[in-house]
Formats: sequence, structure tokens, C-alpha cells
Amino acid sequence: MFLTNGHGEAAGANPIYLDLISRFDPQQAAYALQSFADAEIASQLQRSLSRRKWTELLDVIDIKLTGRPDRDLLEAVREFSGNPNKLRLDGRIRRLLSVARD
Repeated sequence: MFLTNGHGEAAGANPIYLDLISRFDPQQAAYALQSFADAEIASQLQRSLSRRKWTELLDVIDIKLTGRPDRDLLEAVREFSGNPNKLRLDGRIRRLLSVARD
């Protein structure tokens, strides 16, 4: 829901989403970071608004990611030069994702 449907942001809901996301524990934040690997999420990340919300999500969960594998994955995701809908296709990202999931 936070990433939107690509057509608009629910202004009244956004503060609630941000509050909930800010309460994530490290495991939940890691799950949110890894969500780009899901085909449905990747599909949403084709849209410019959803890409902007993805960047916002990364900013919110940044401080929650405490494990080295999660930090490494976050860094690689942020450094990725392509559109985020292609993250799951990148070999380095896939390796880091695999390590983070173990």
C-alpha cells in the first residue's frame, strides 16, 4: 500500500503508513528491504511514484537495519543505477539477497 498504485498517494493514509513502518523491528525492516524480489512489488516499481515511495521506504528503514548482510544489501540497492524494478535481476544484488535471507 505504501508504494501506491502508481496513480496517486493517499495523503491521509501516508502518515499512518510512515508511523507503522517506523515501528518495524530489524527483521521486519529486512523483510521490507527484500520485498523488491517479489514479482508483484517489482512490477509496481516500474512506476515513477512507486519508485519515489521506494526511496522513502529505504530512508525510513535504514536505521532499523542492523545486521551486516542487511546493511550490505541496502548499500547495493541504493547504489544500483537501474530502475528498482530490475533489482532482482542483478547478479550482485541476488547474491547479497541470498546472504541476507540466510
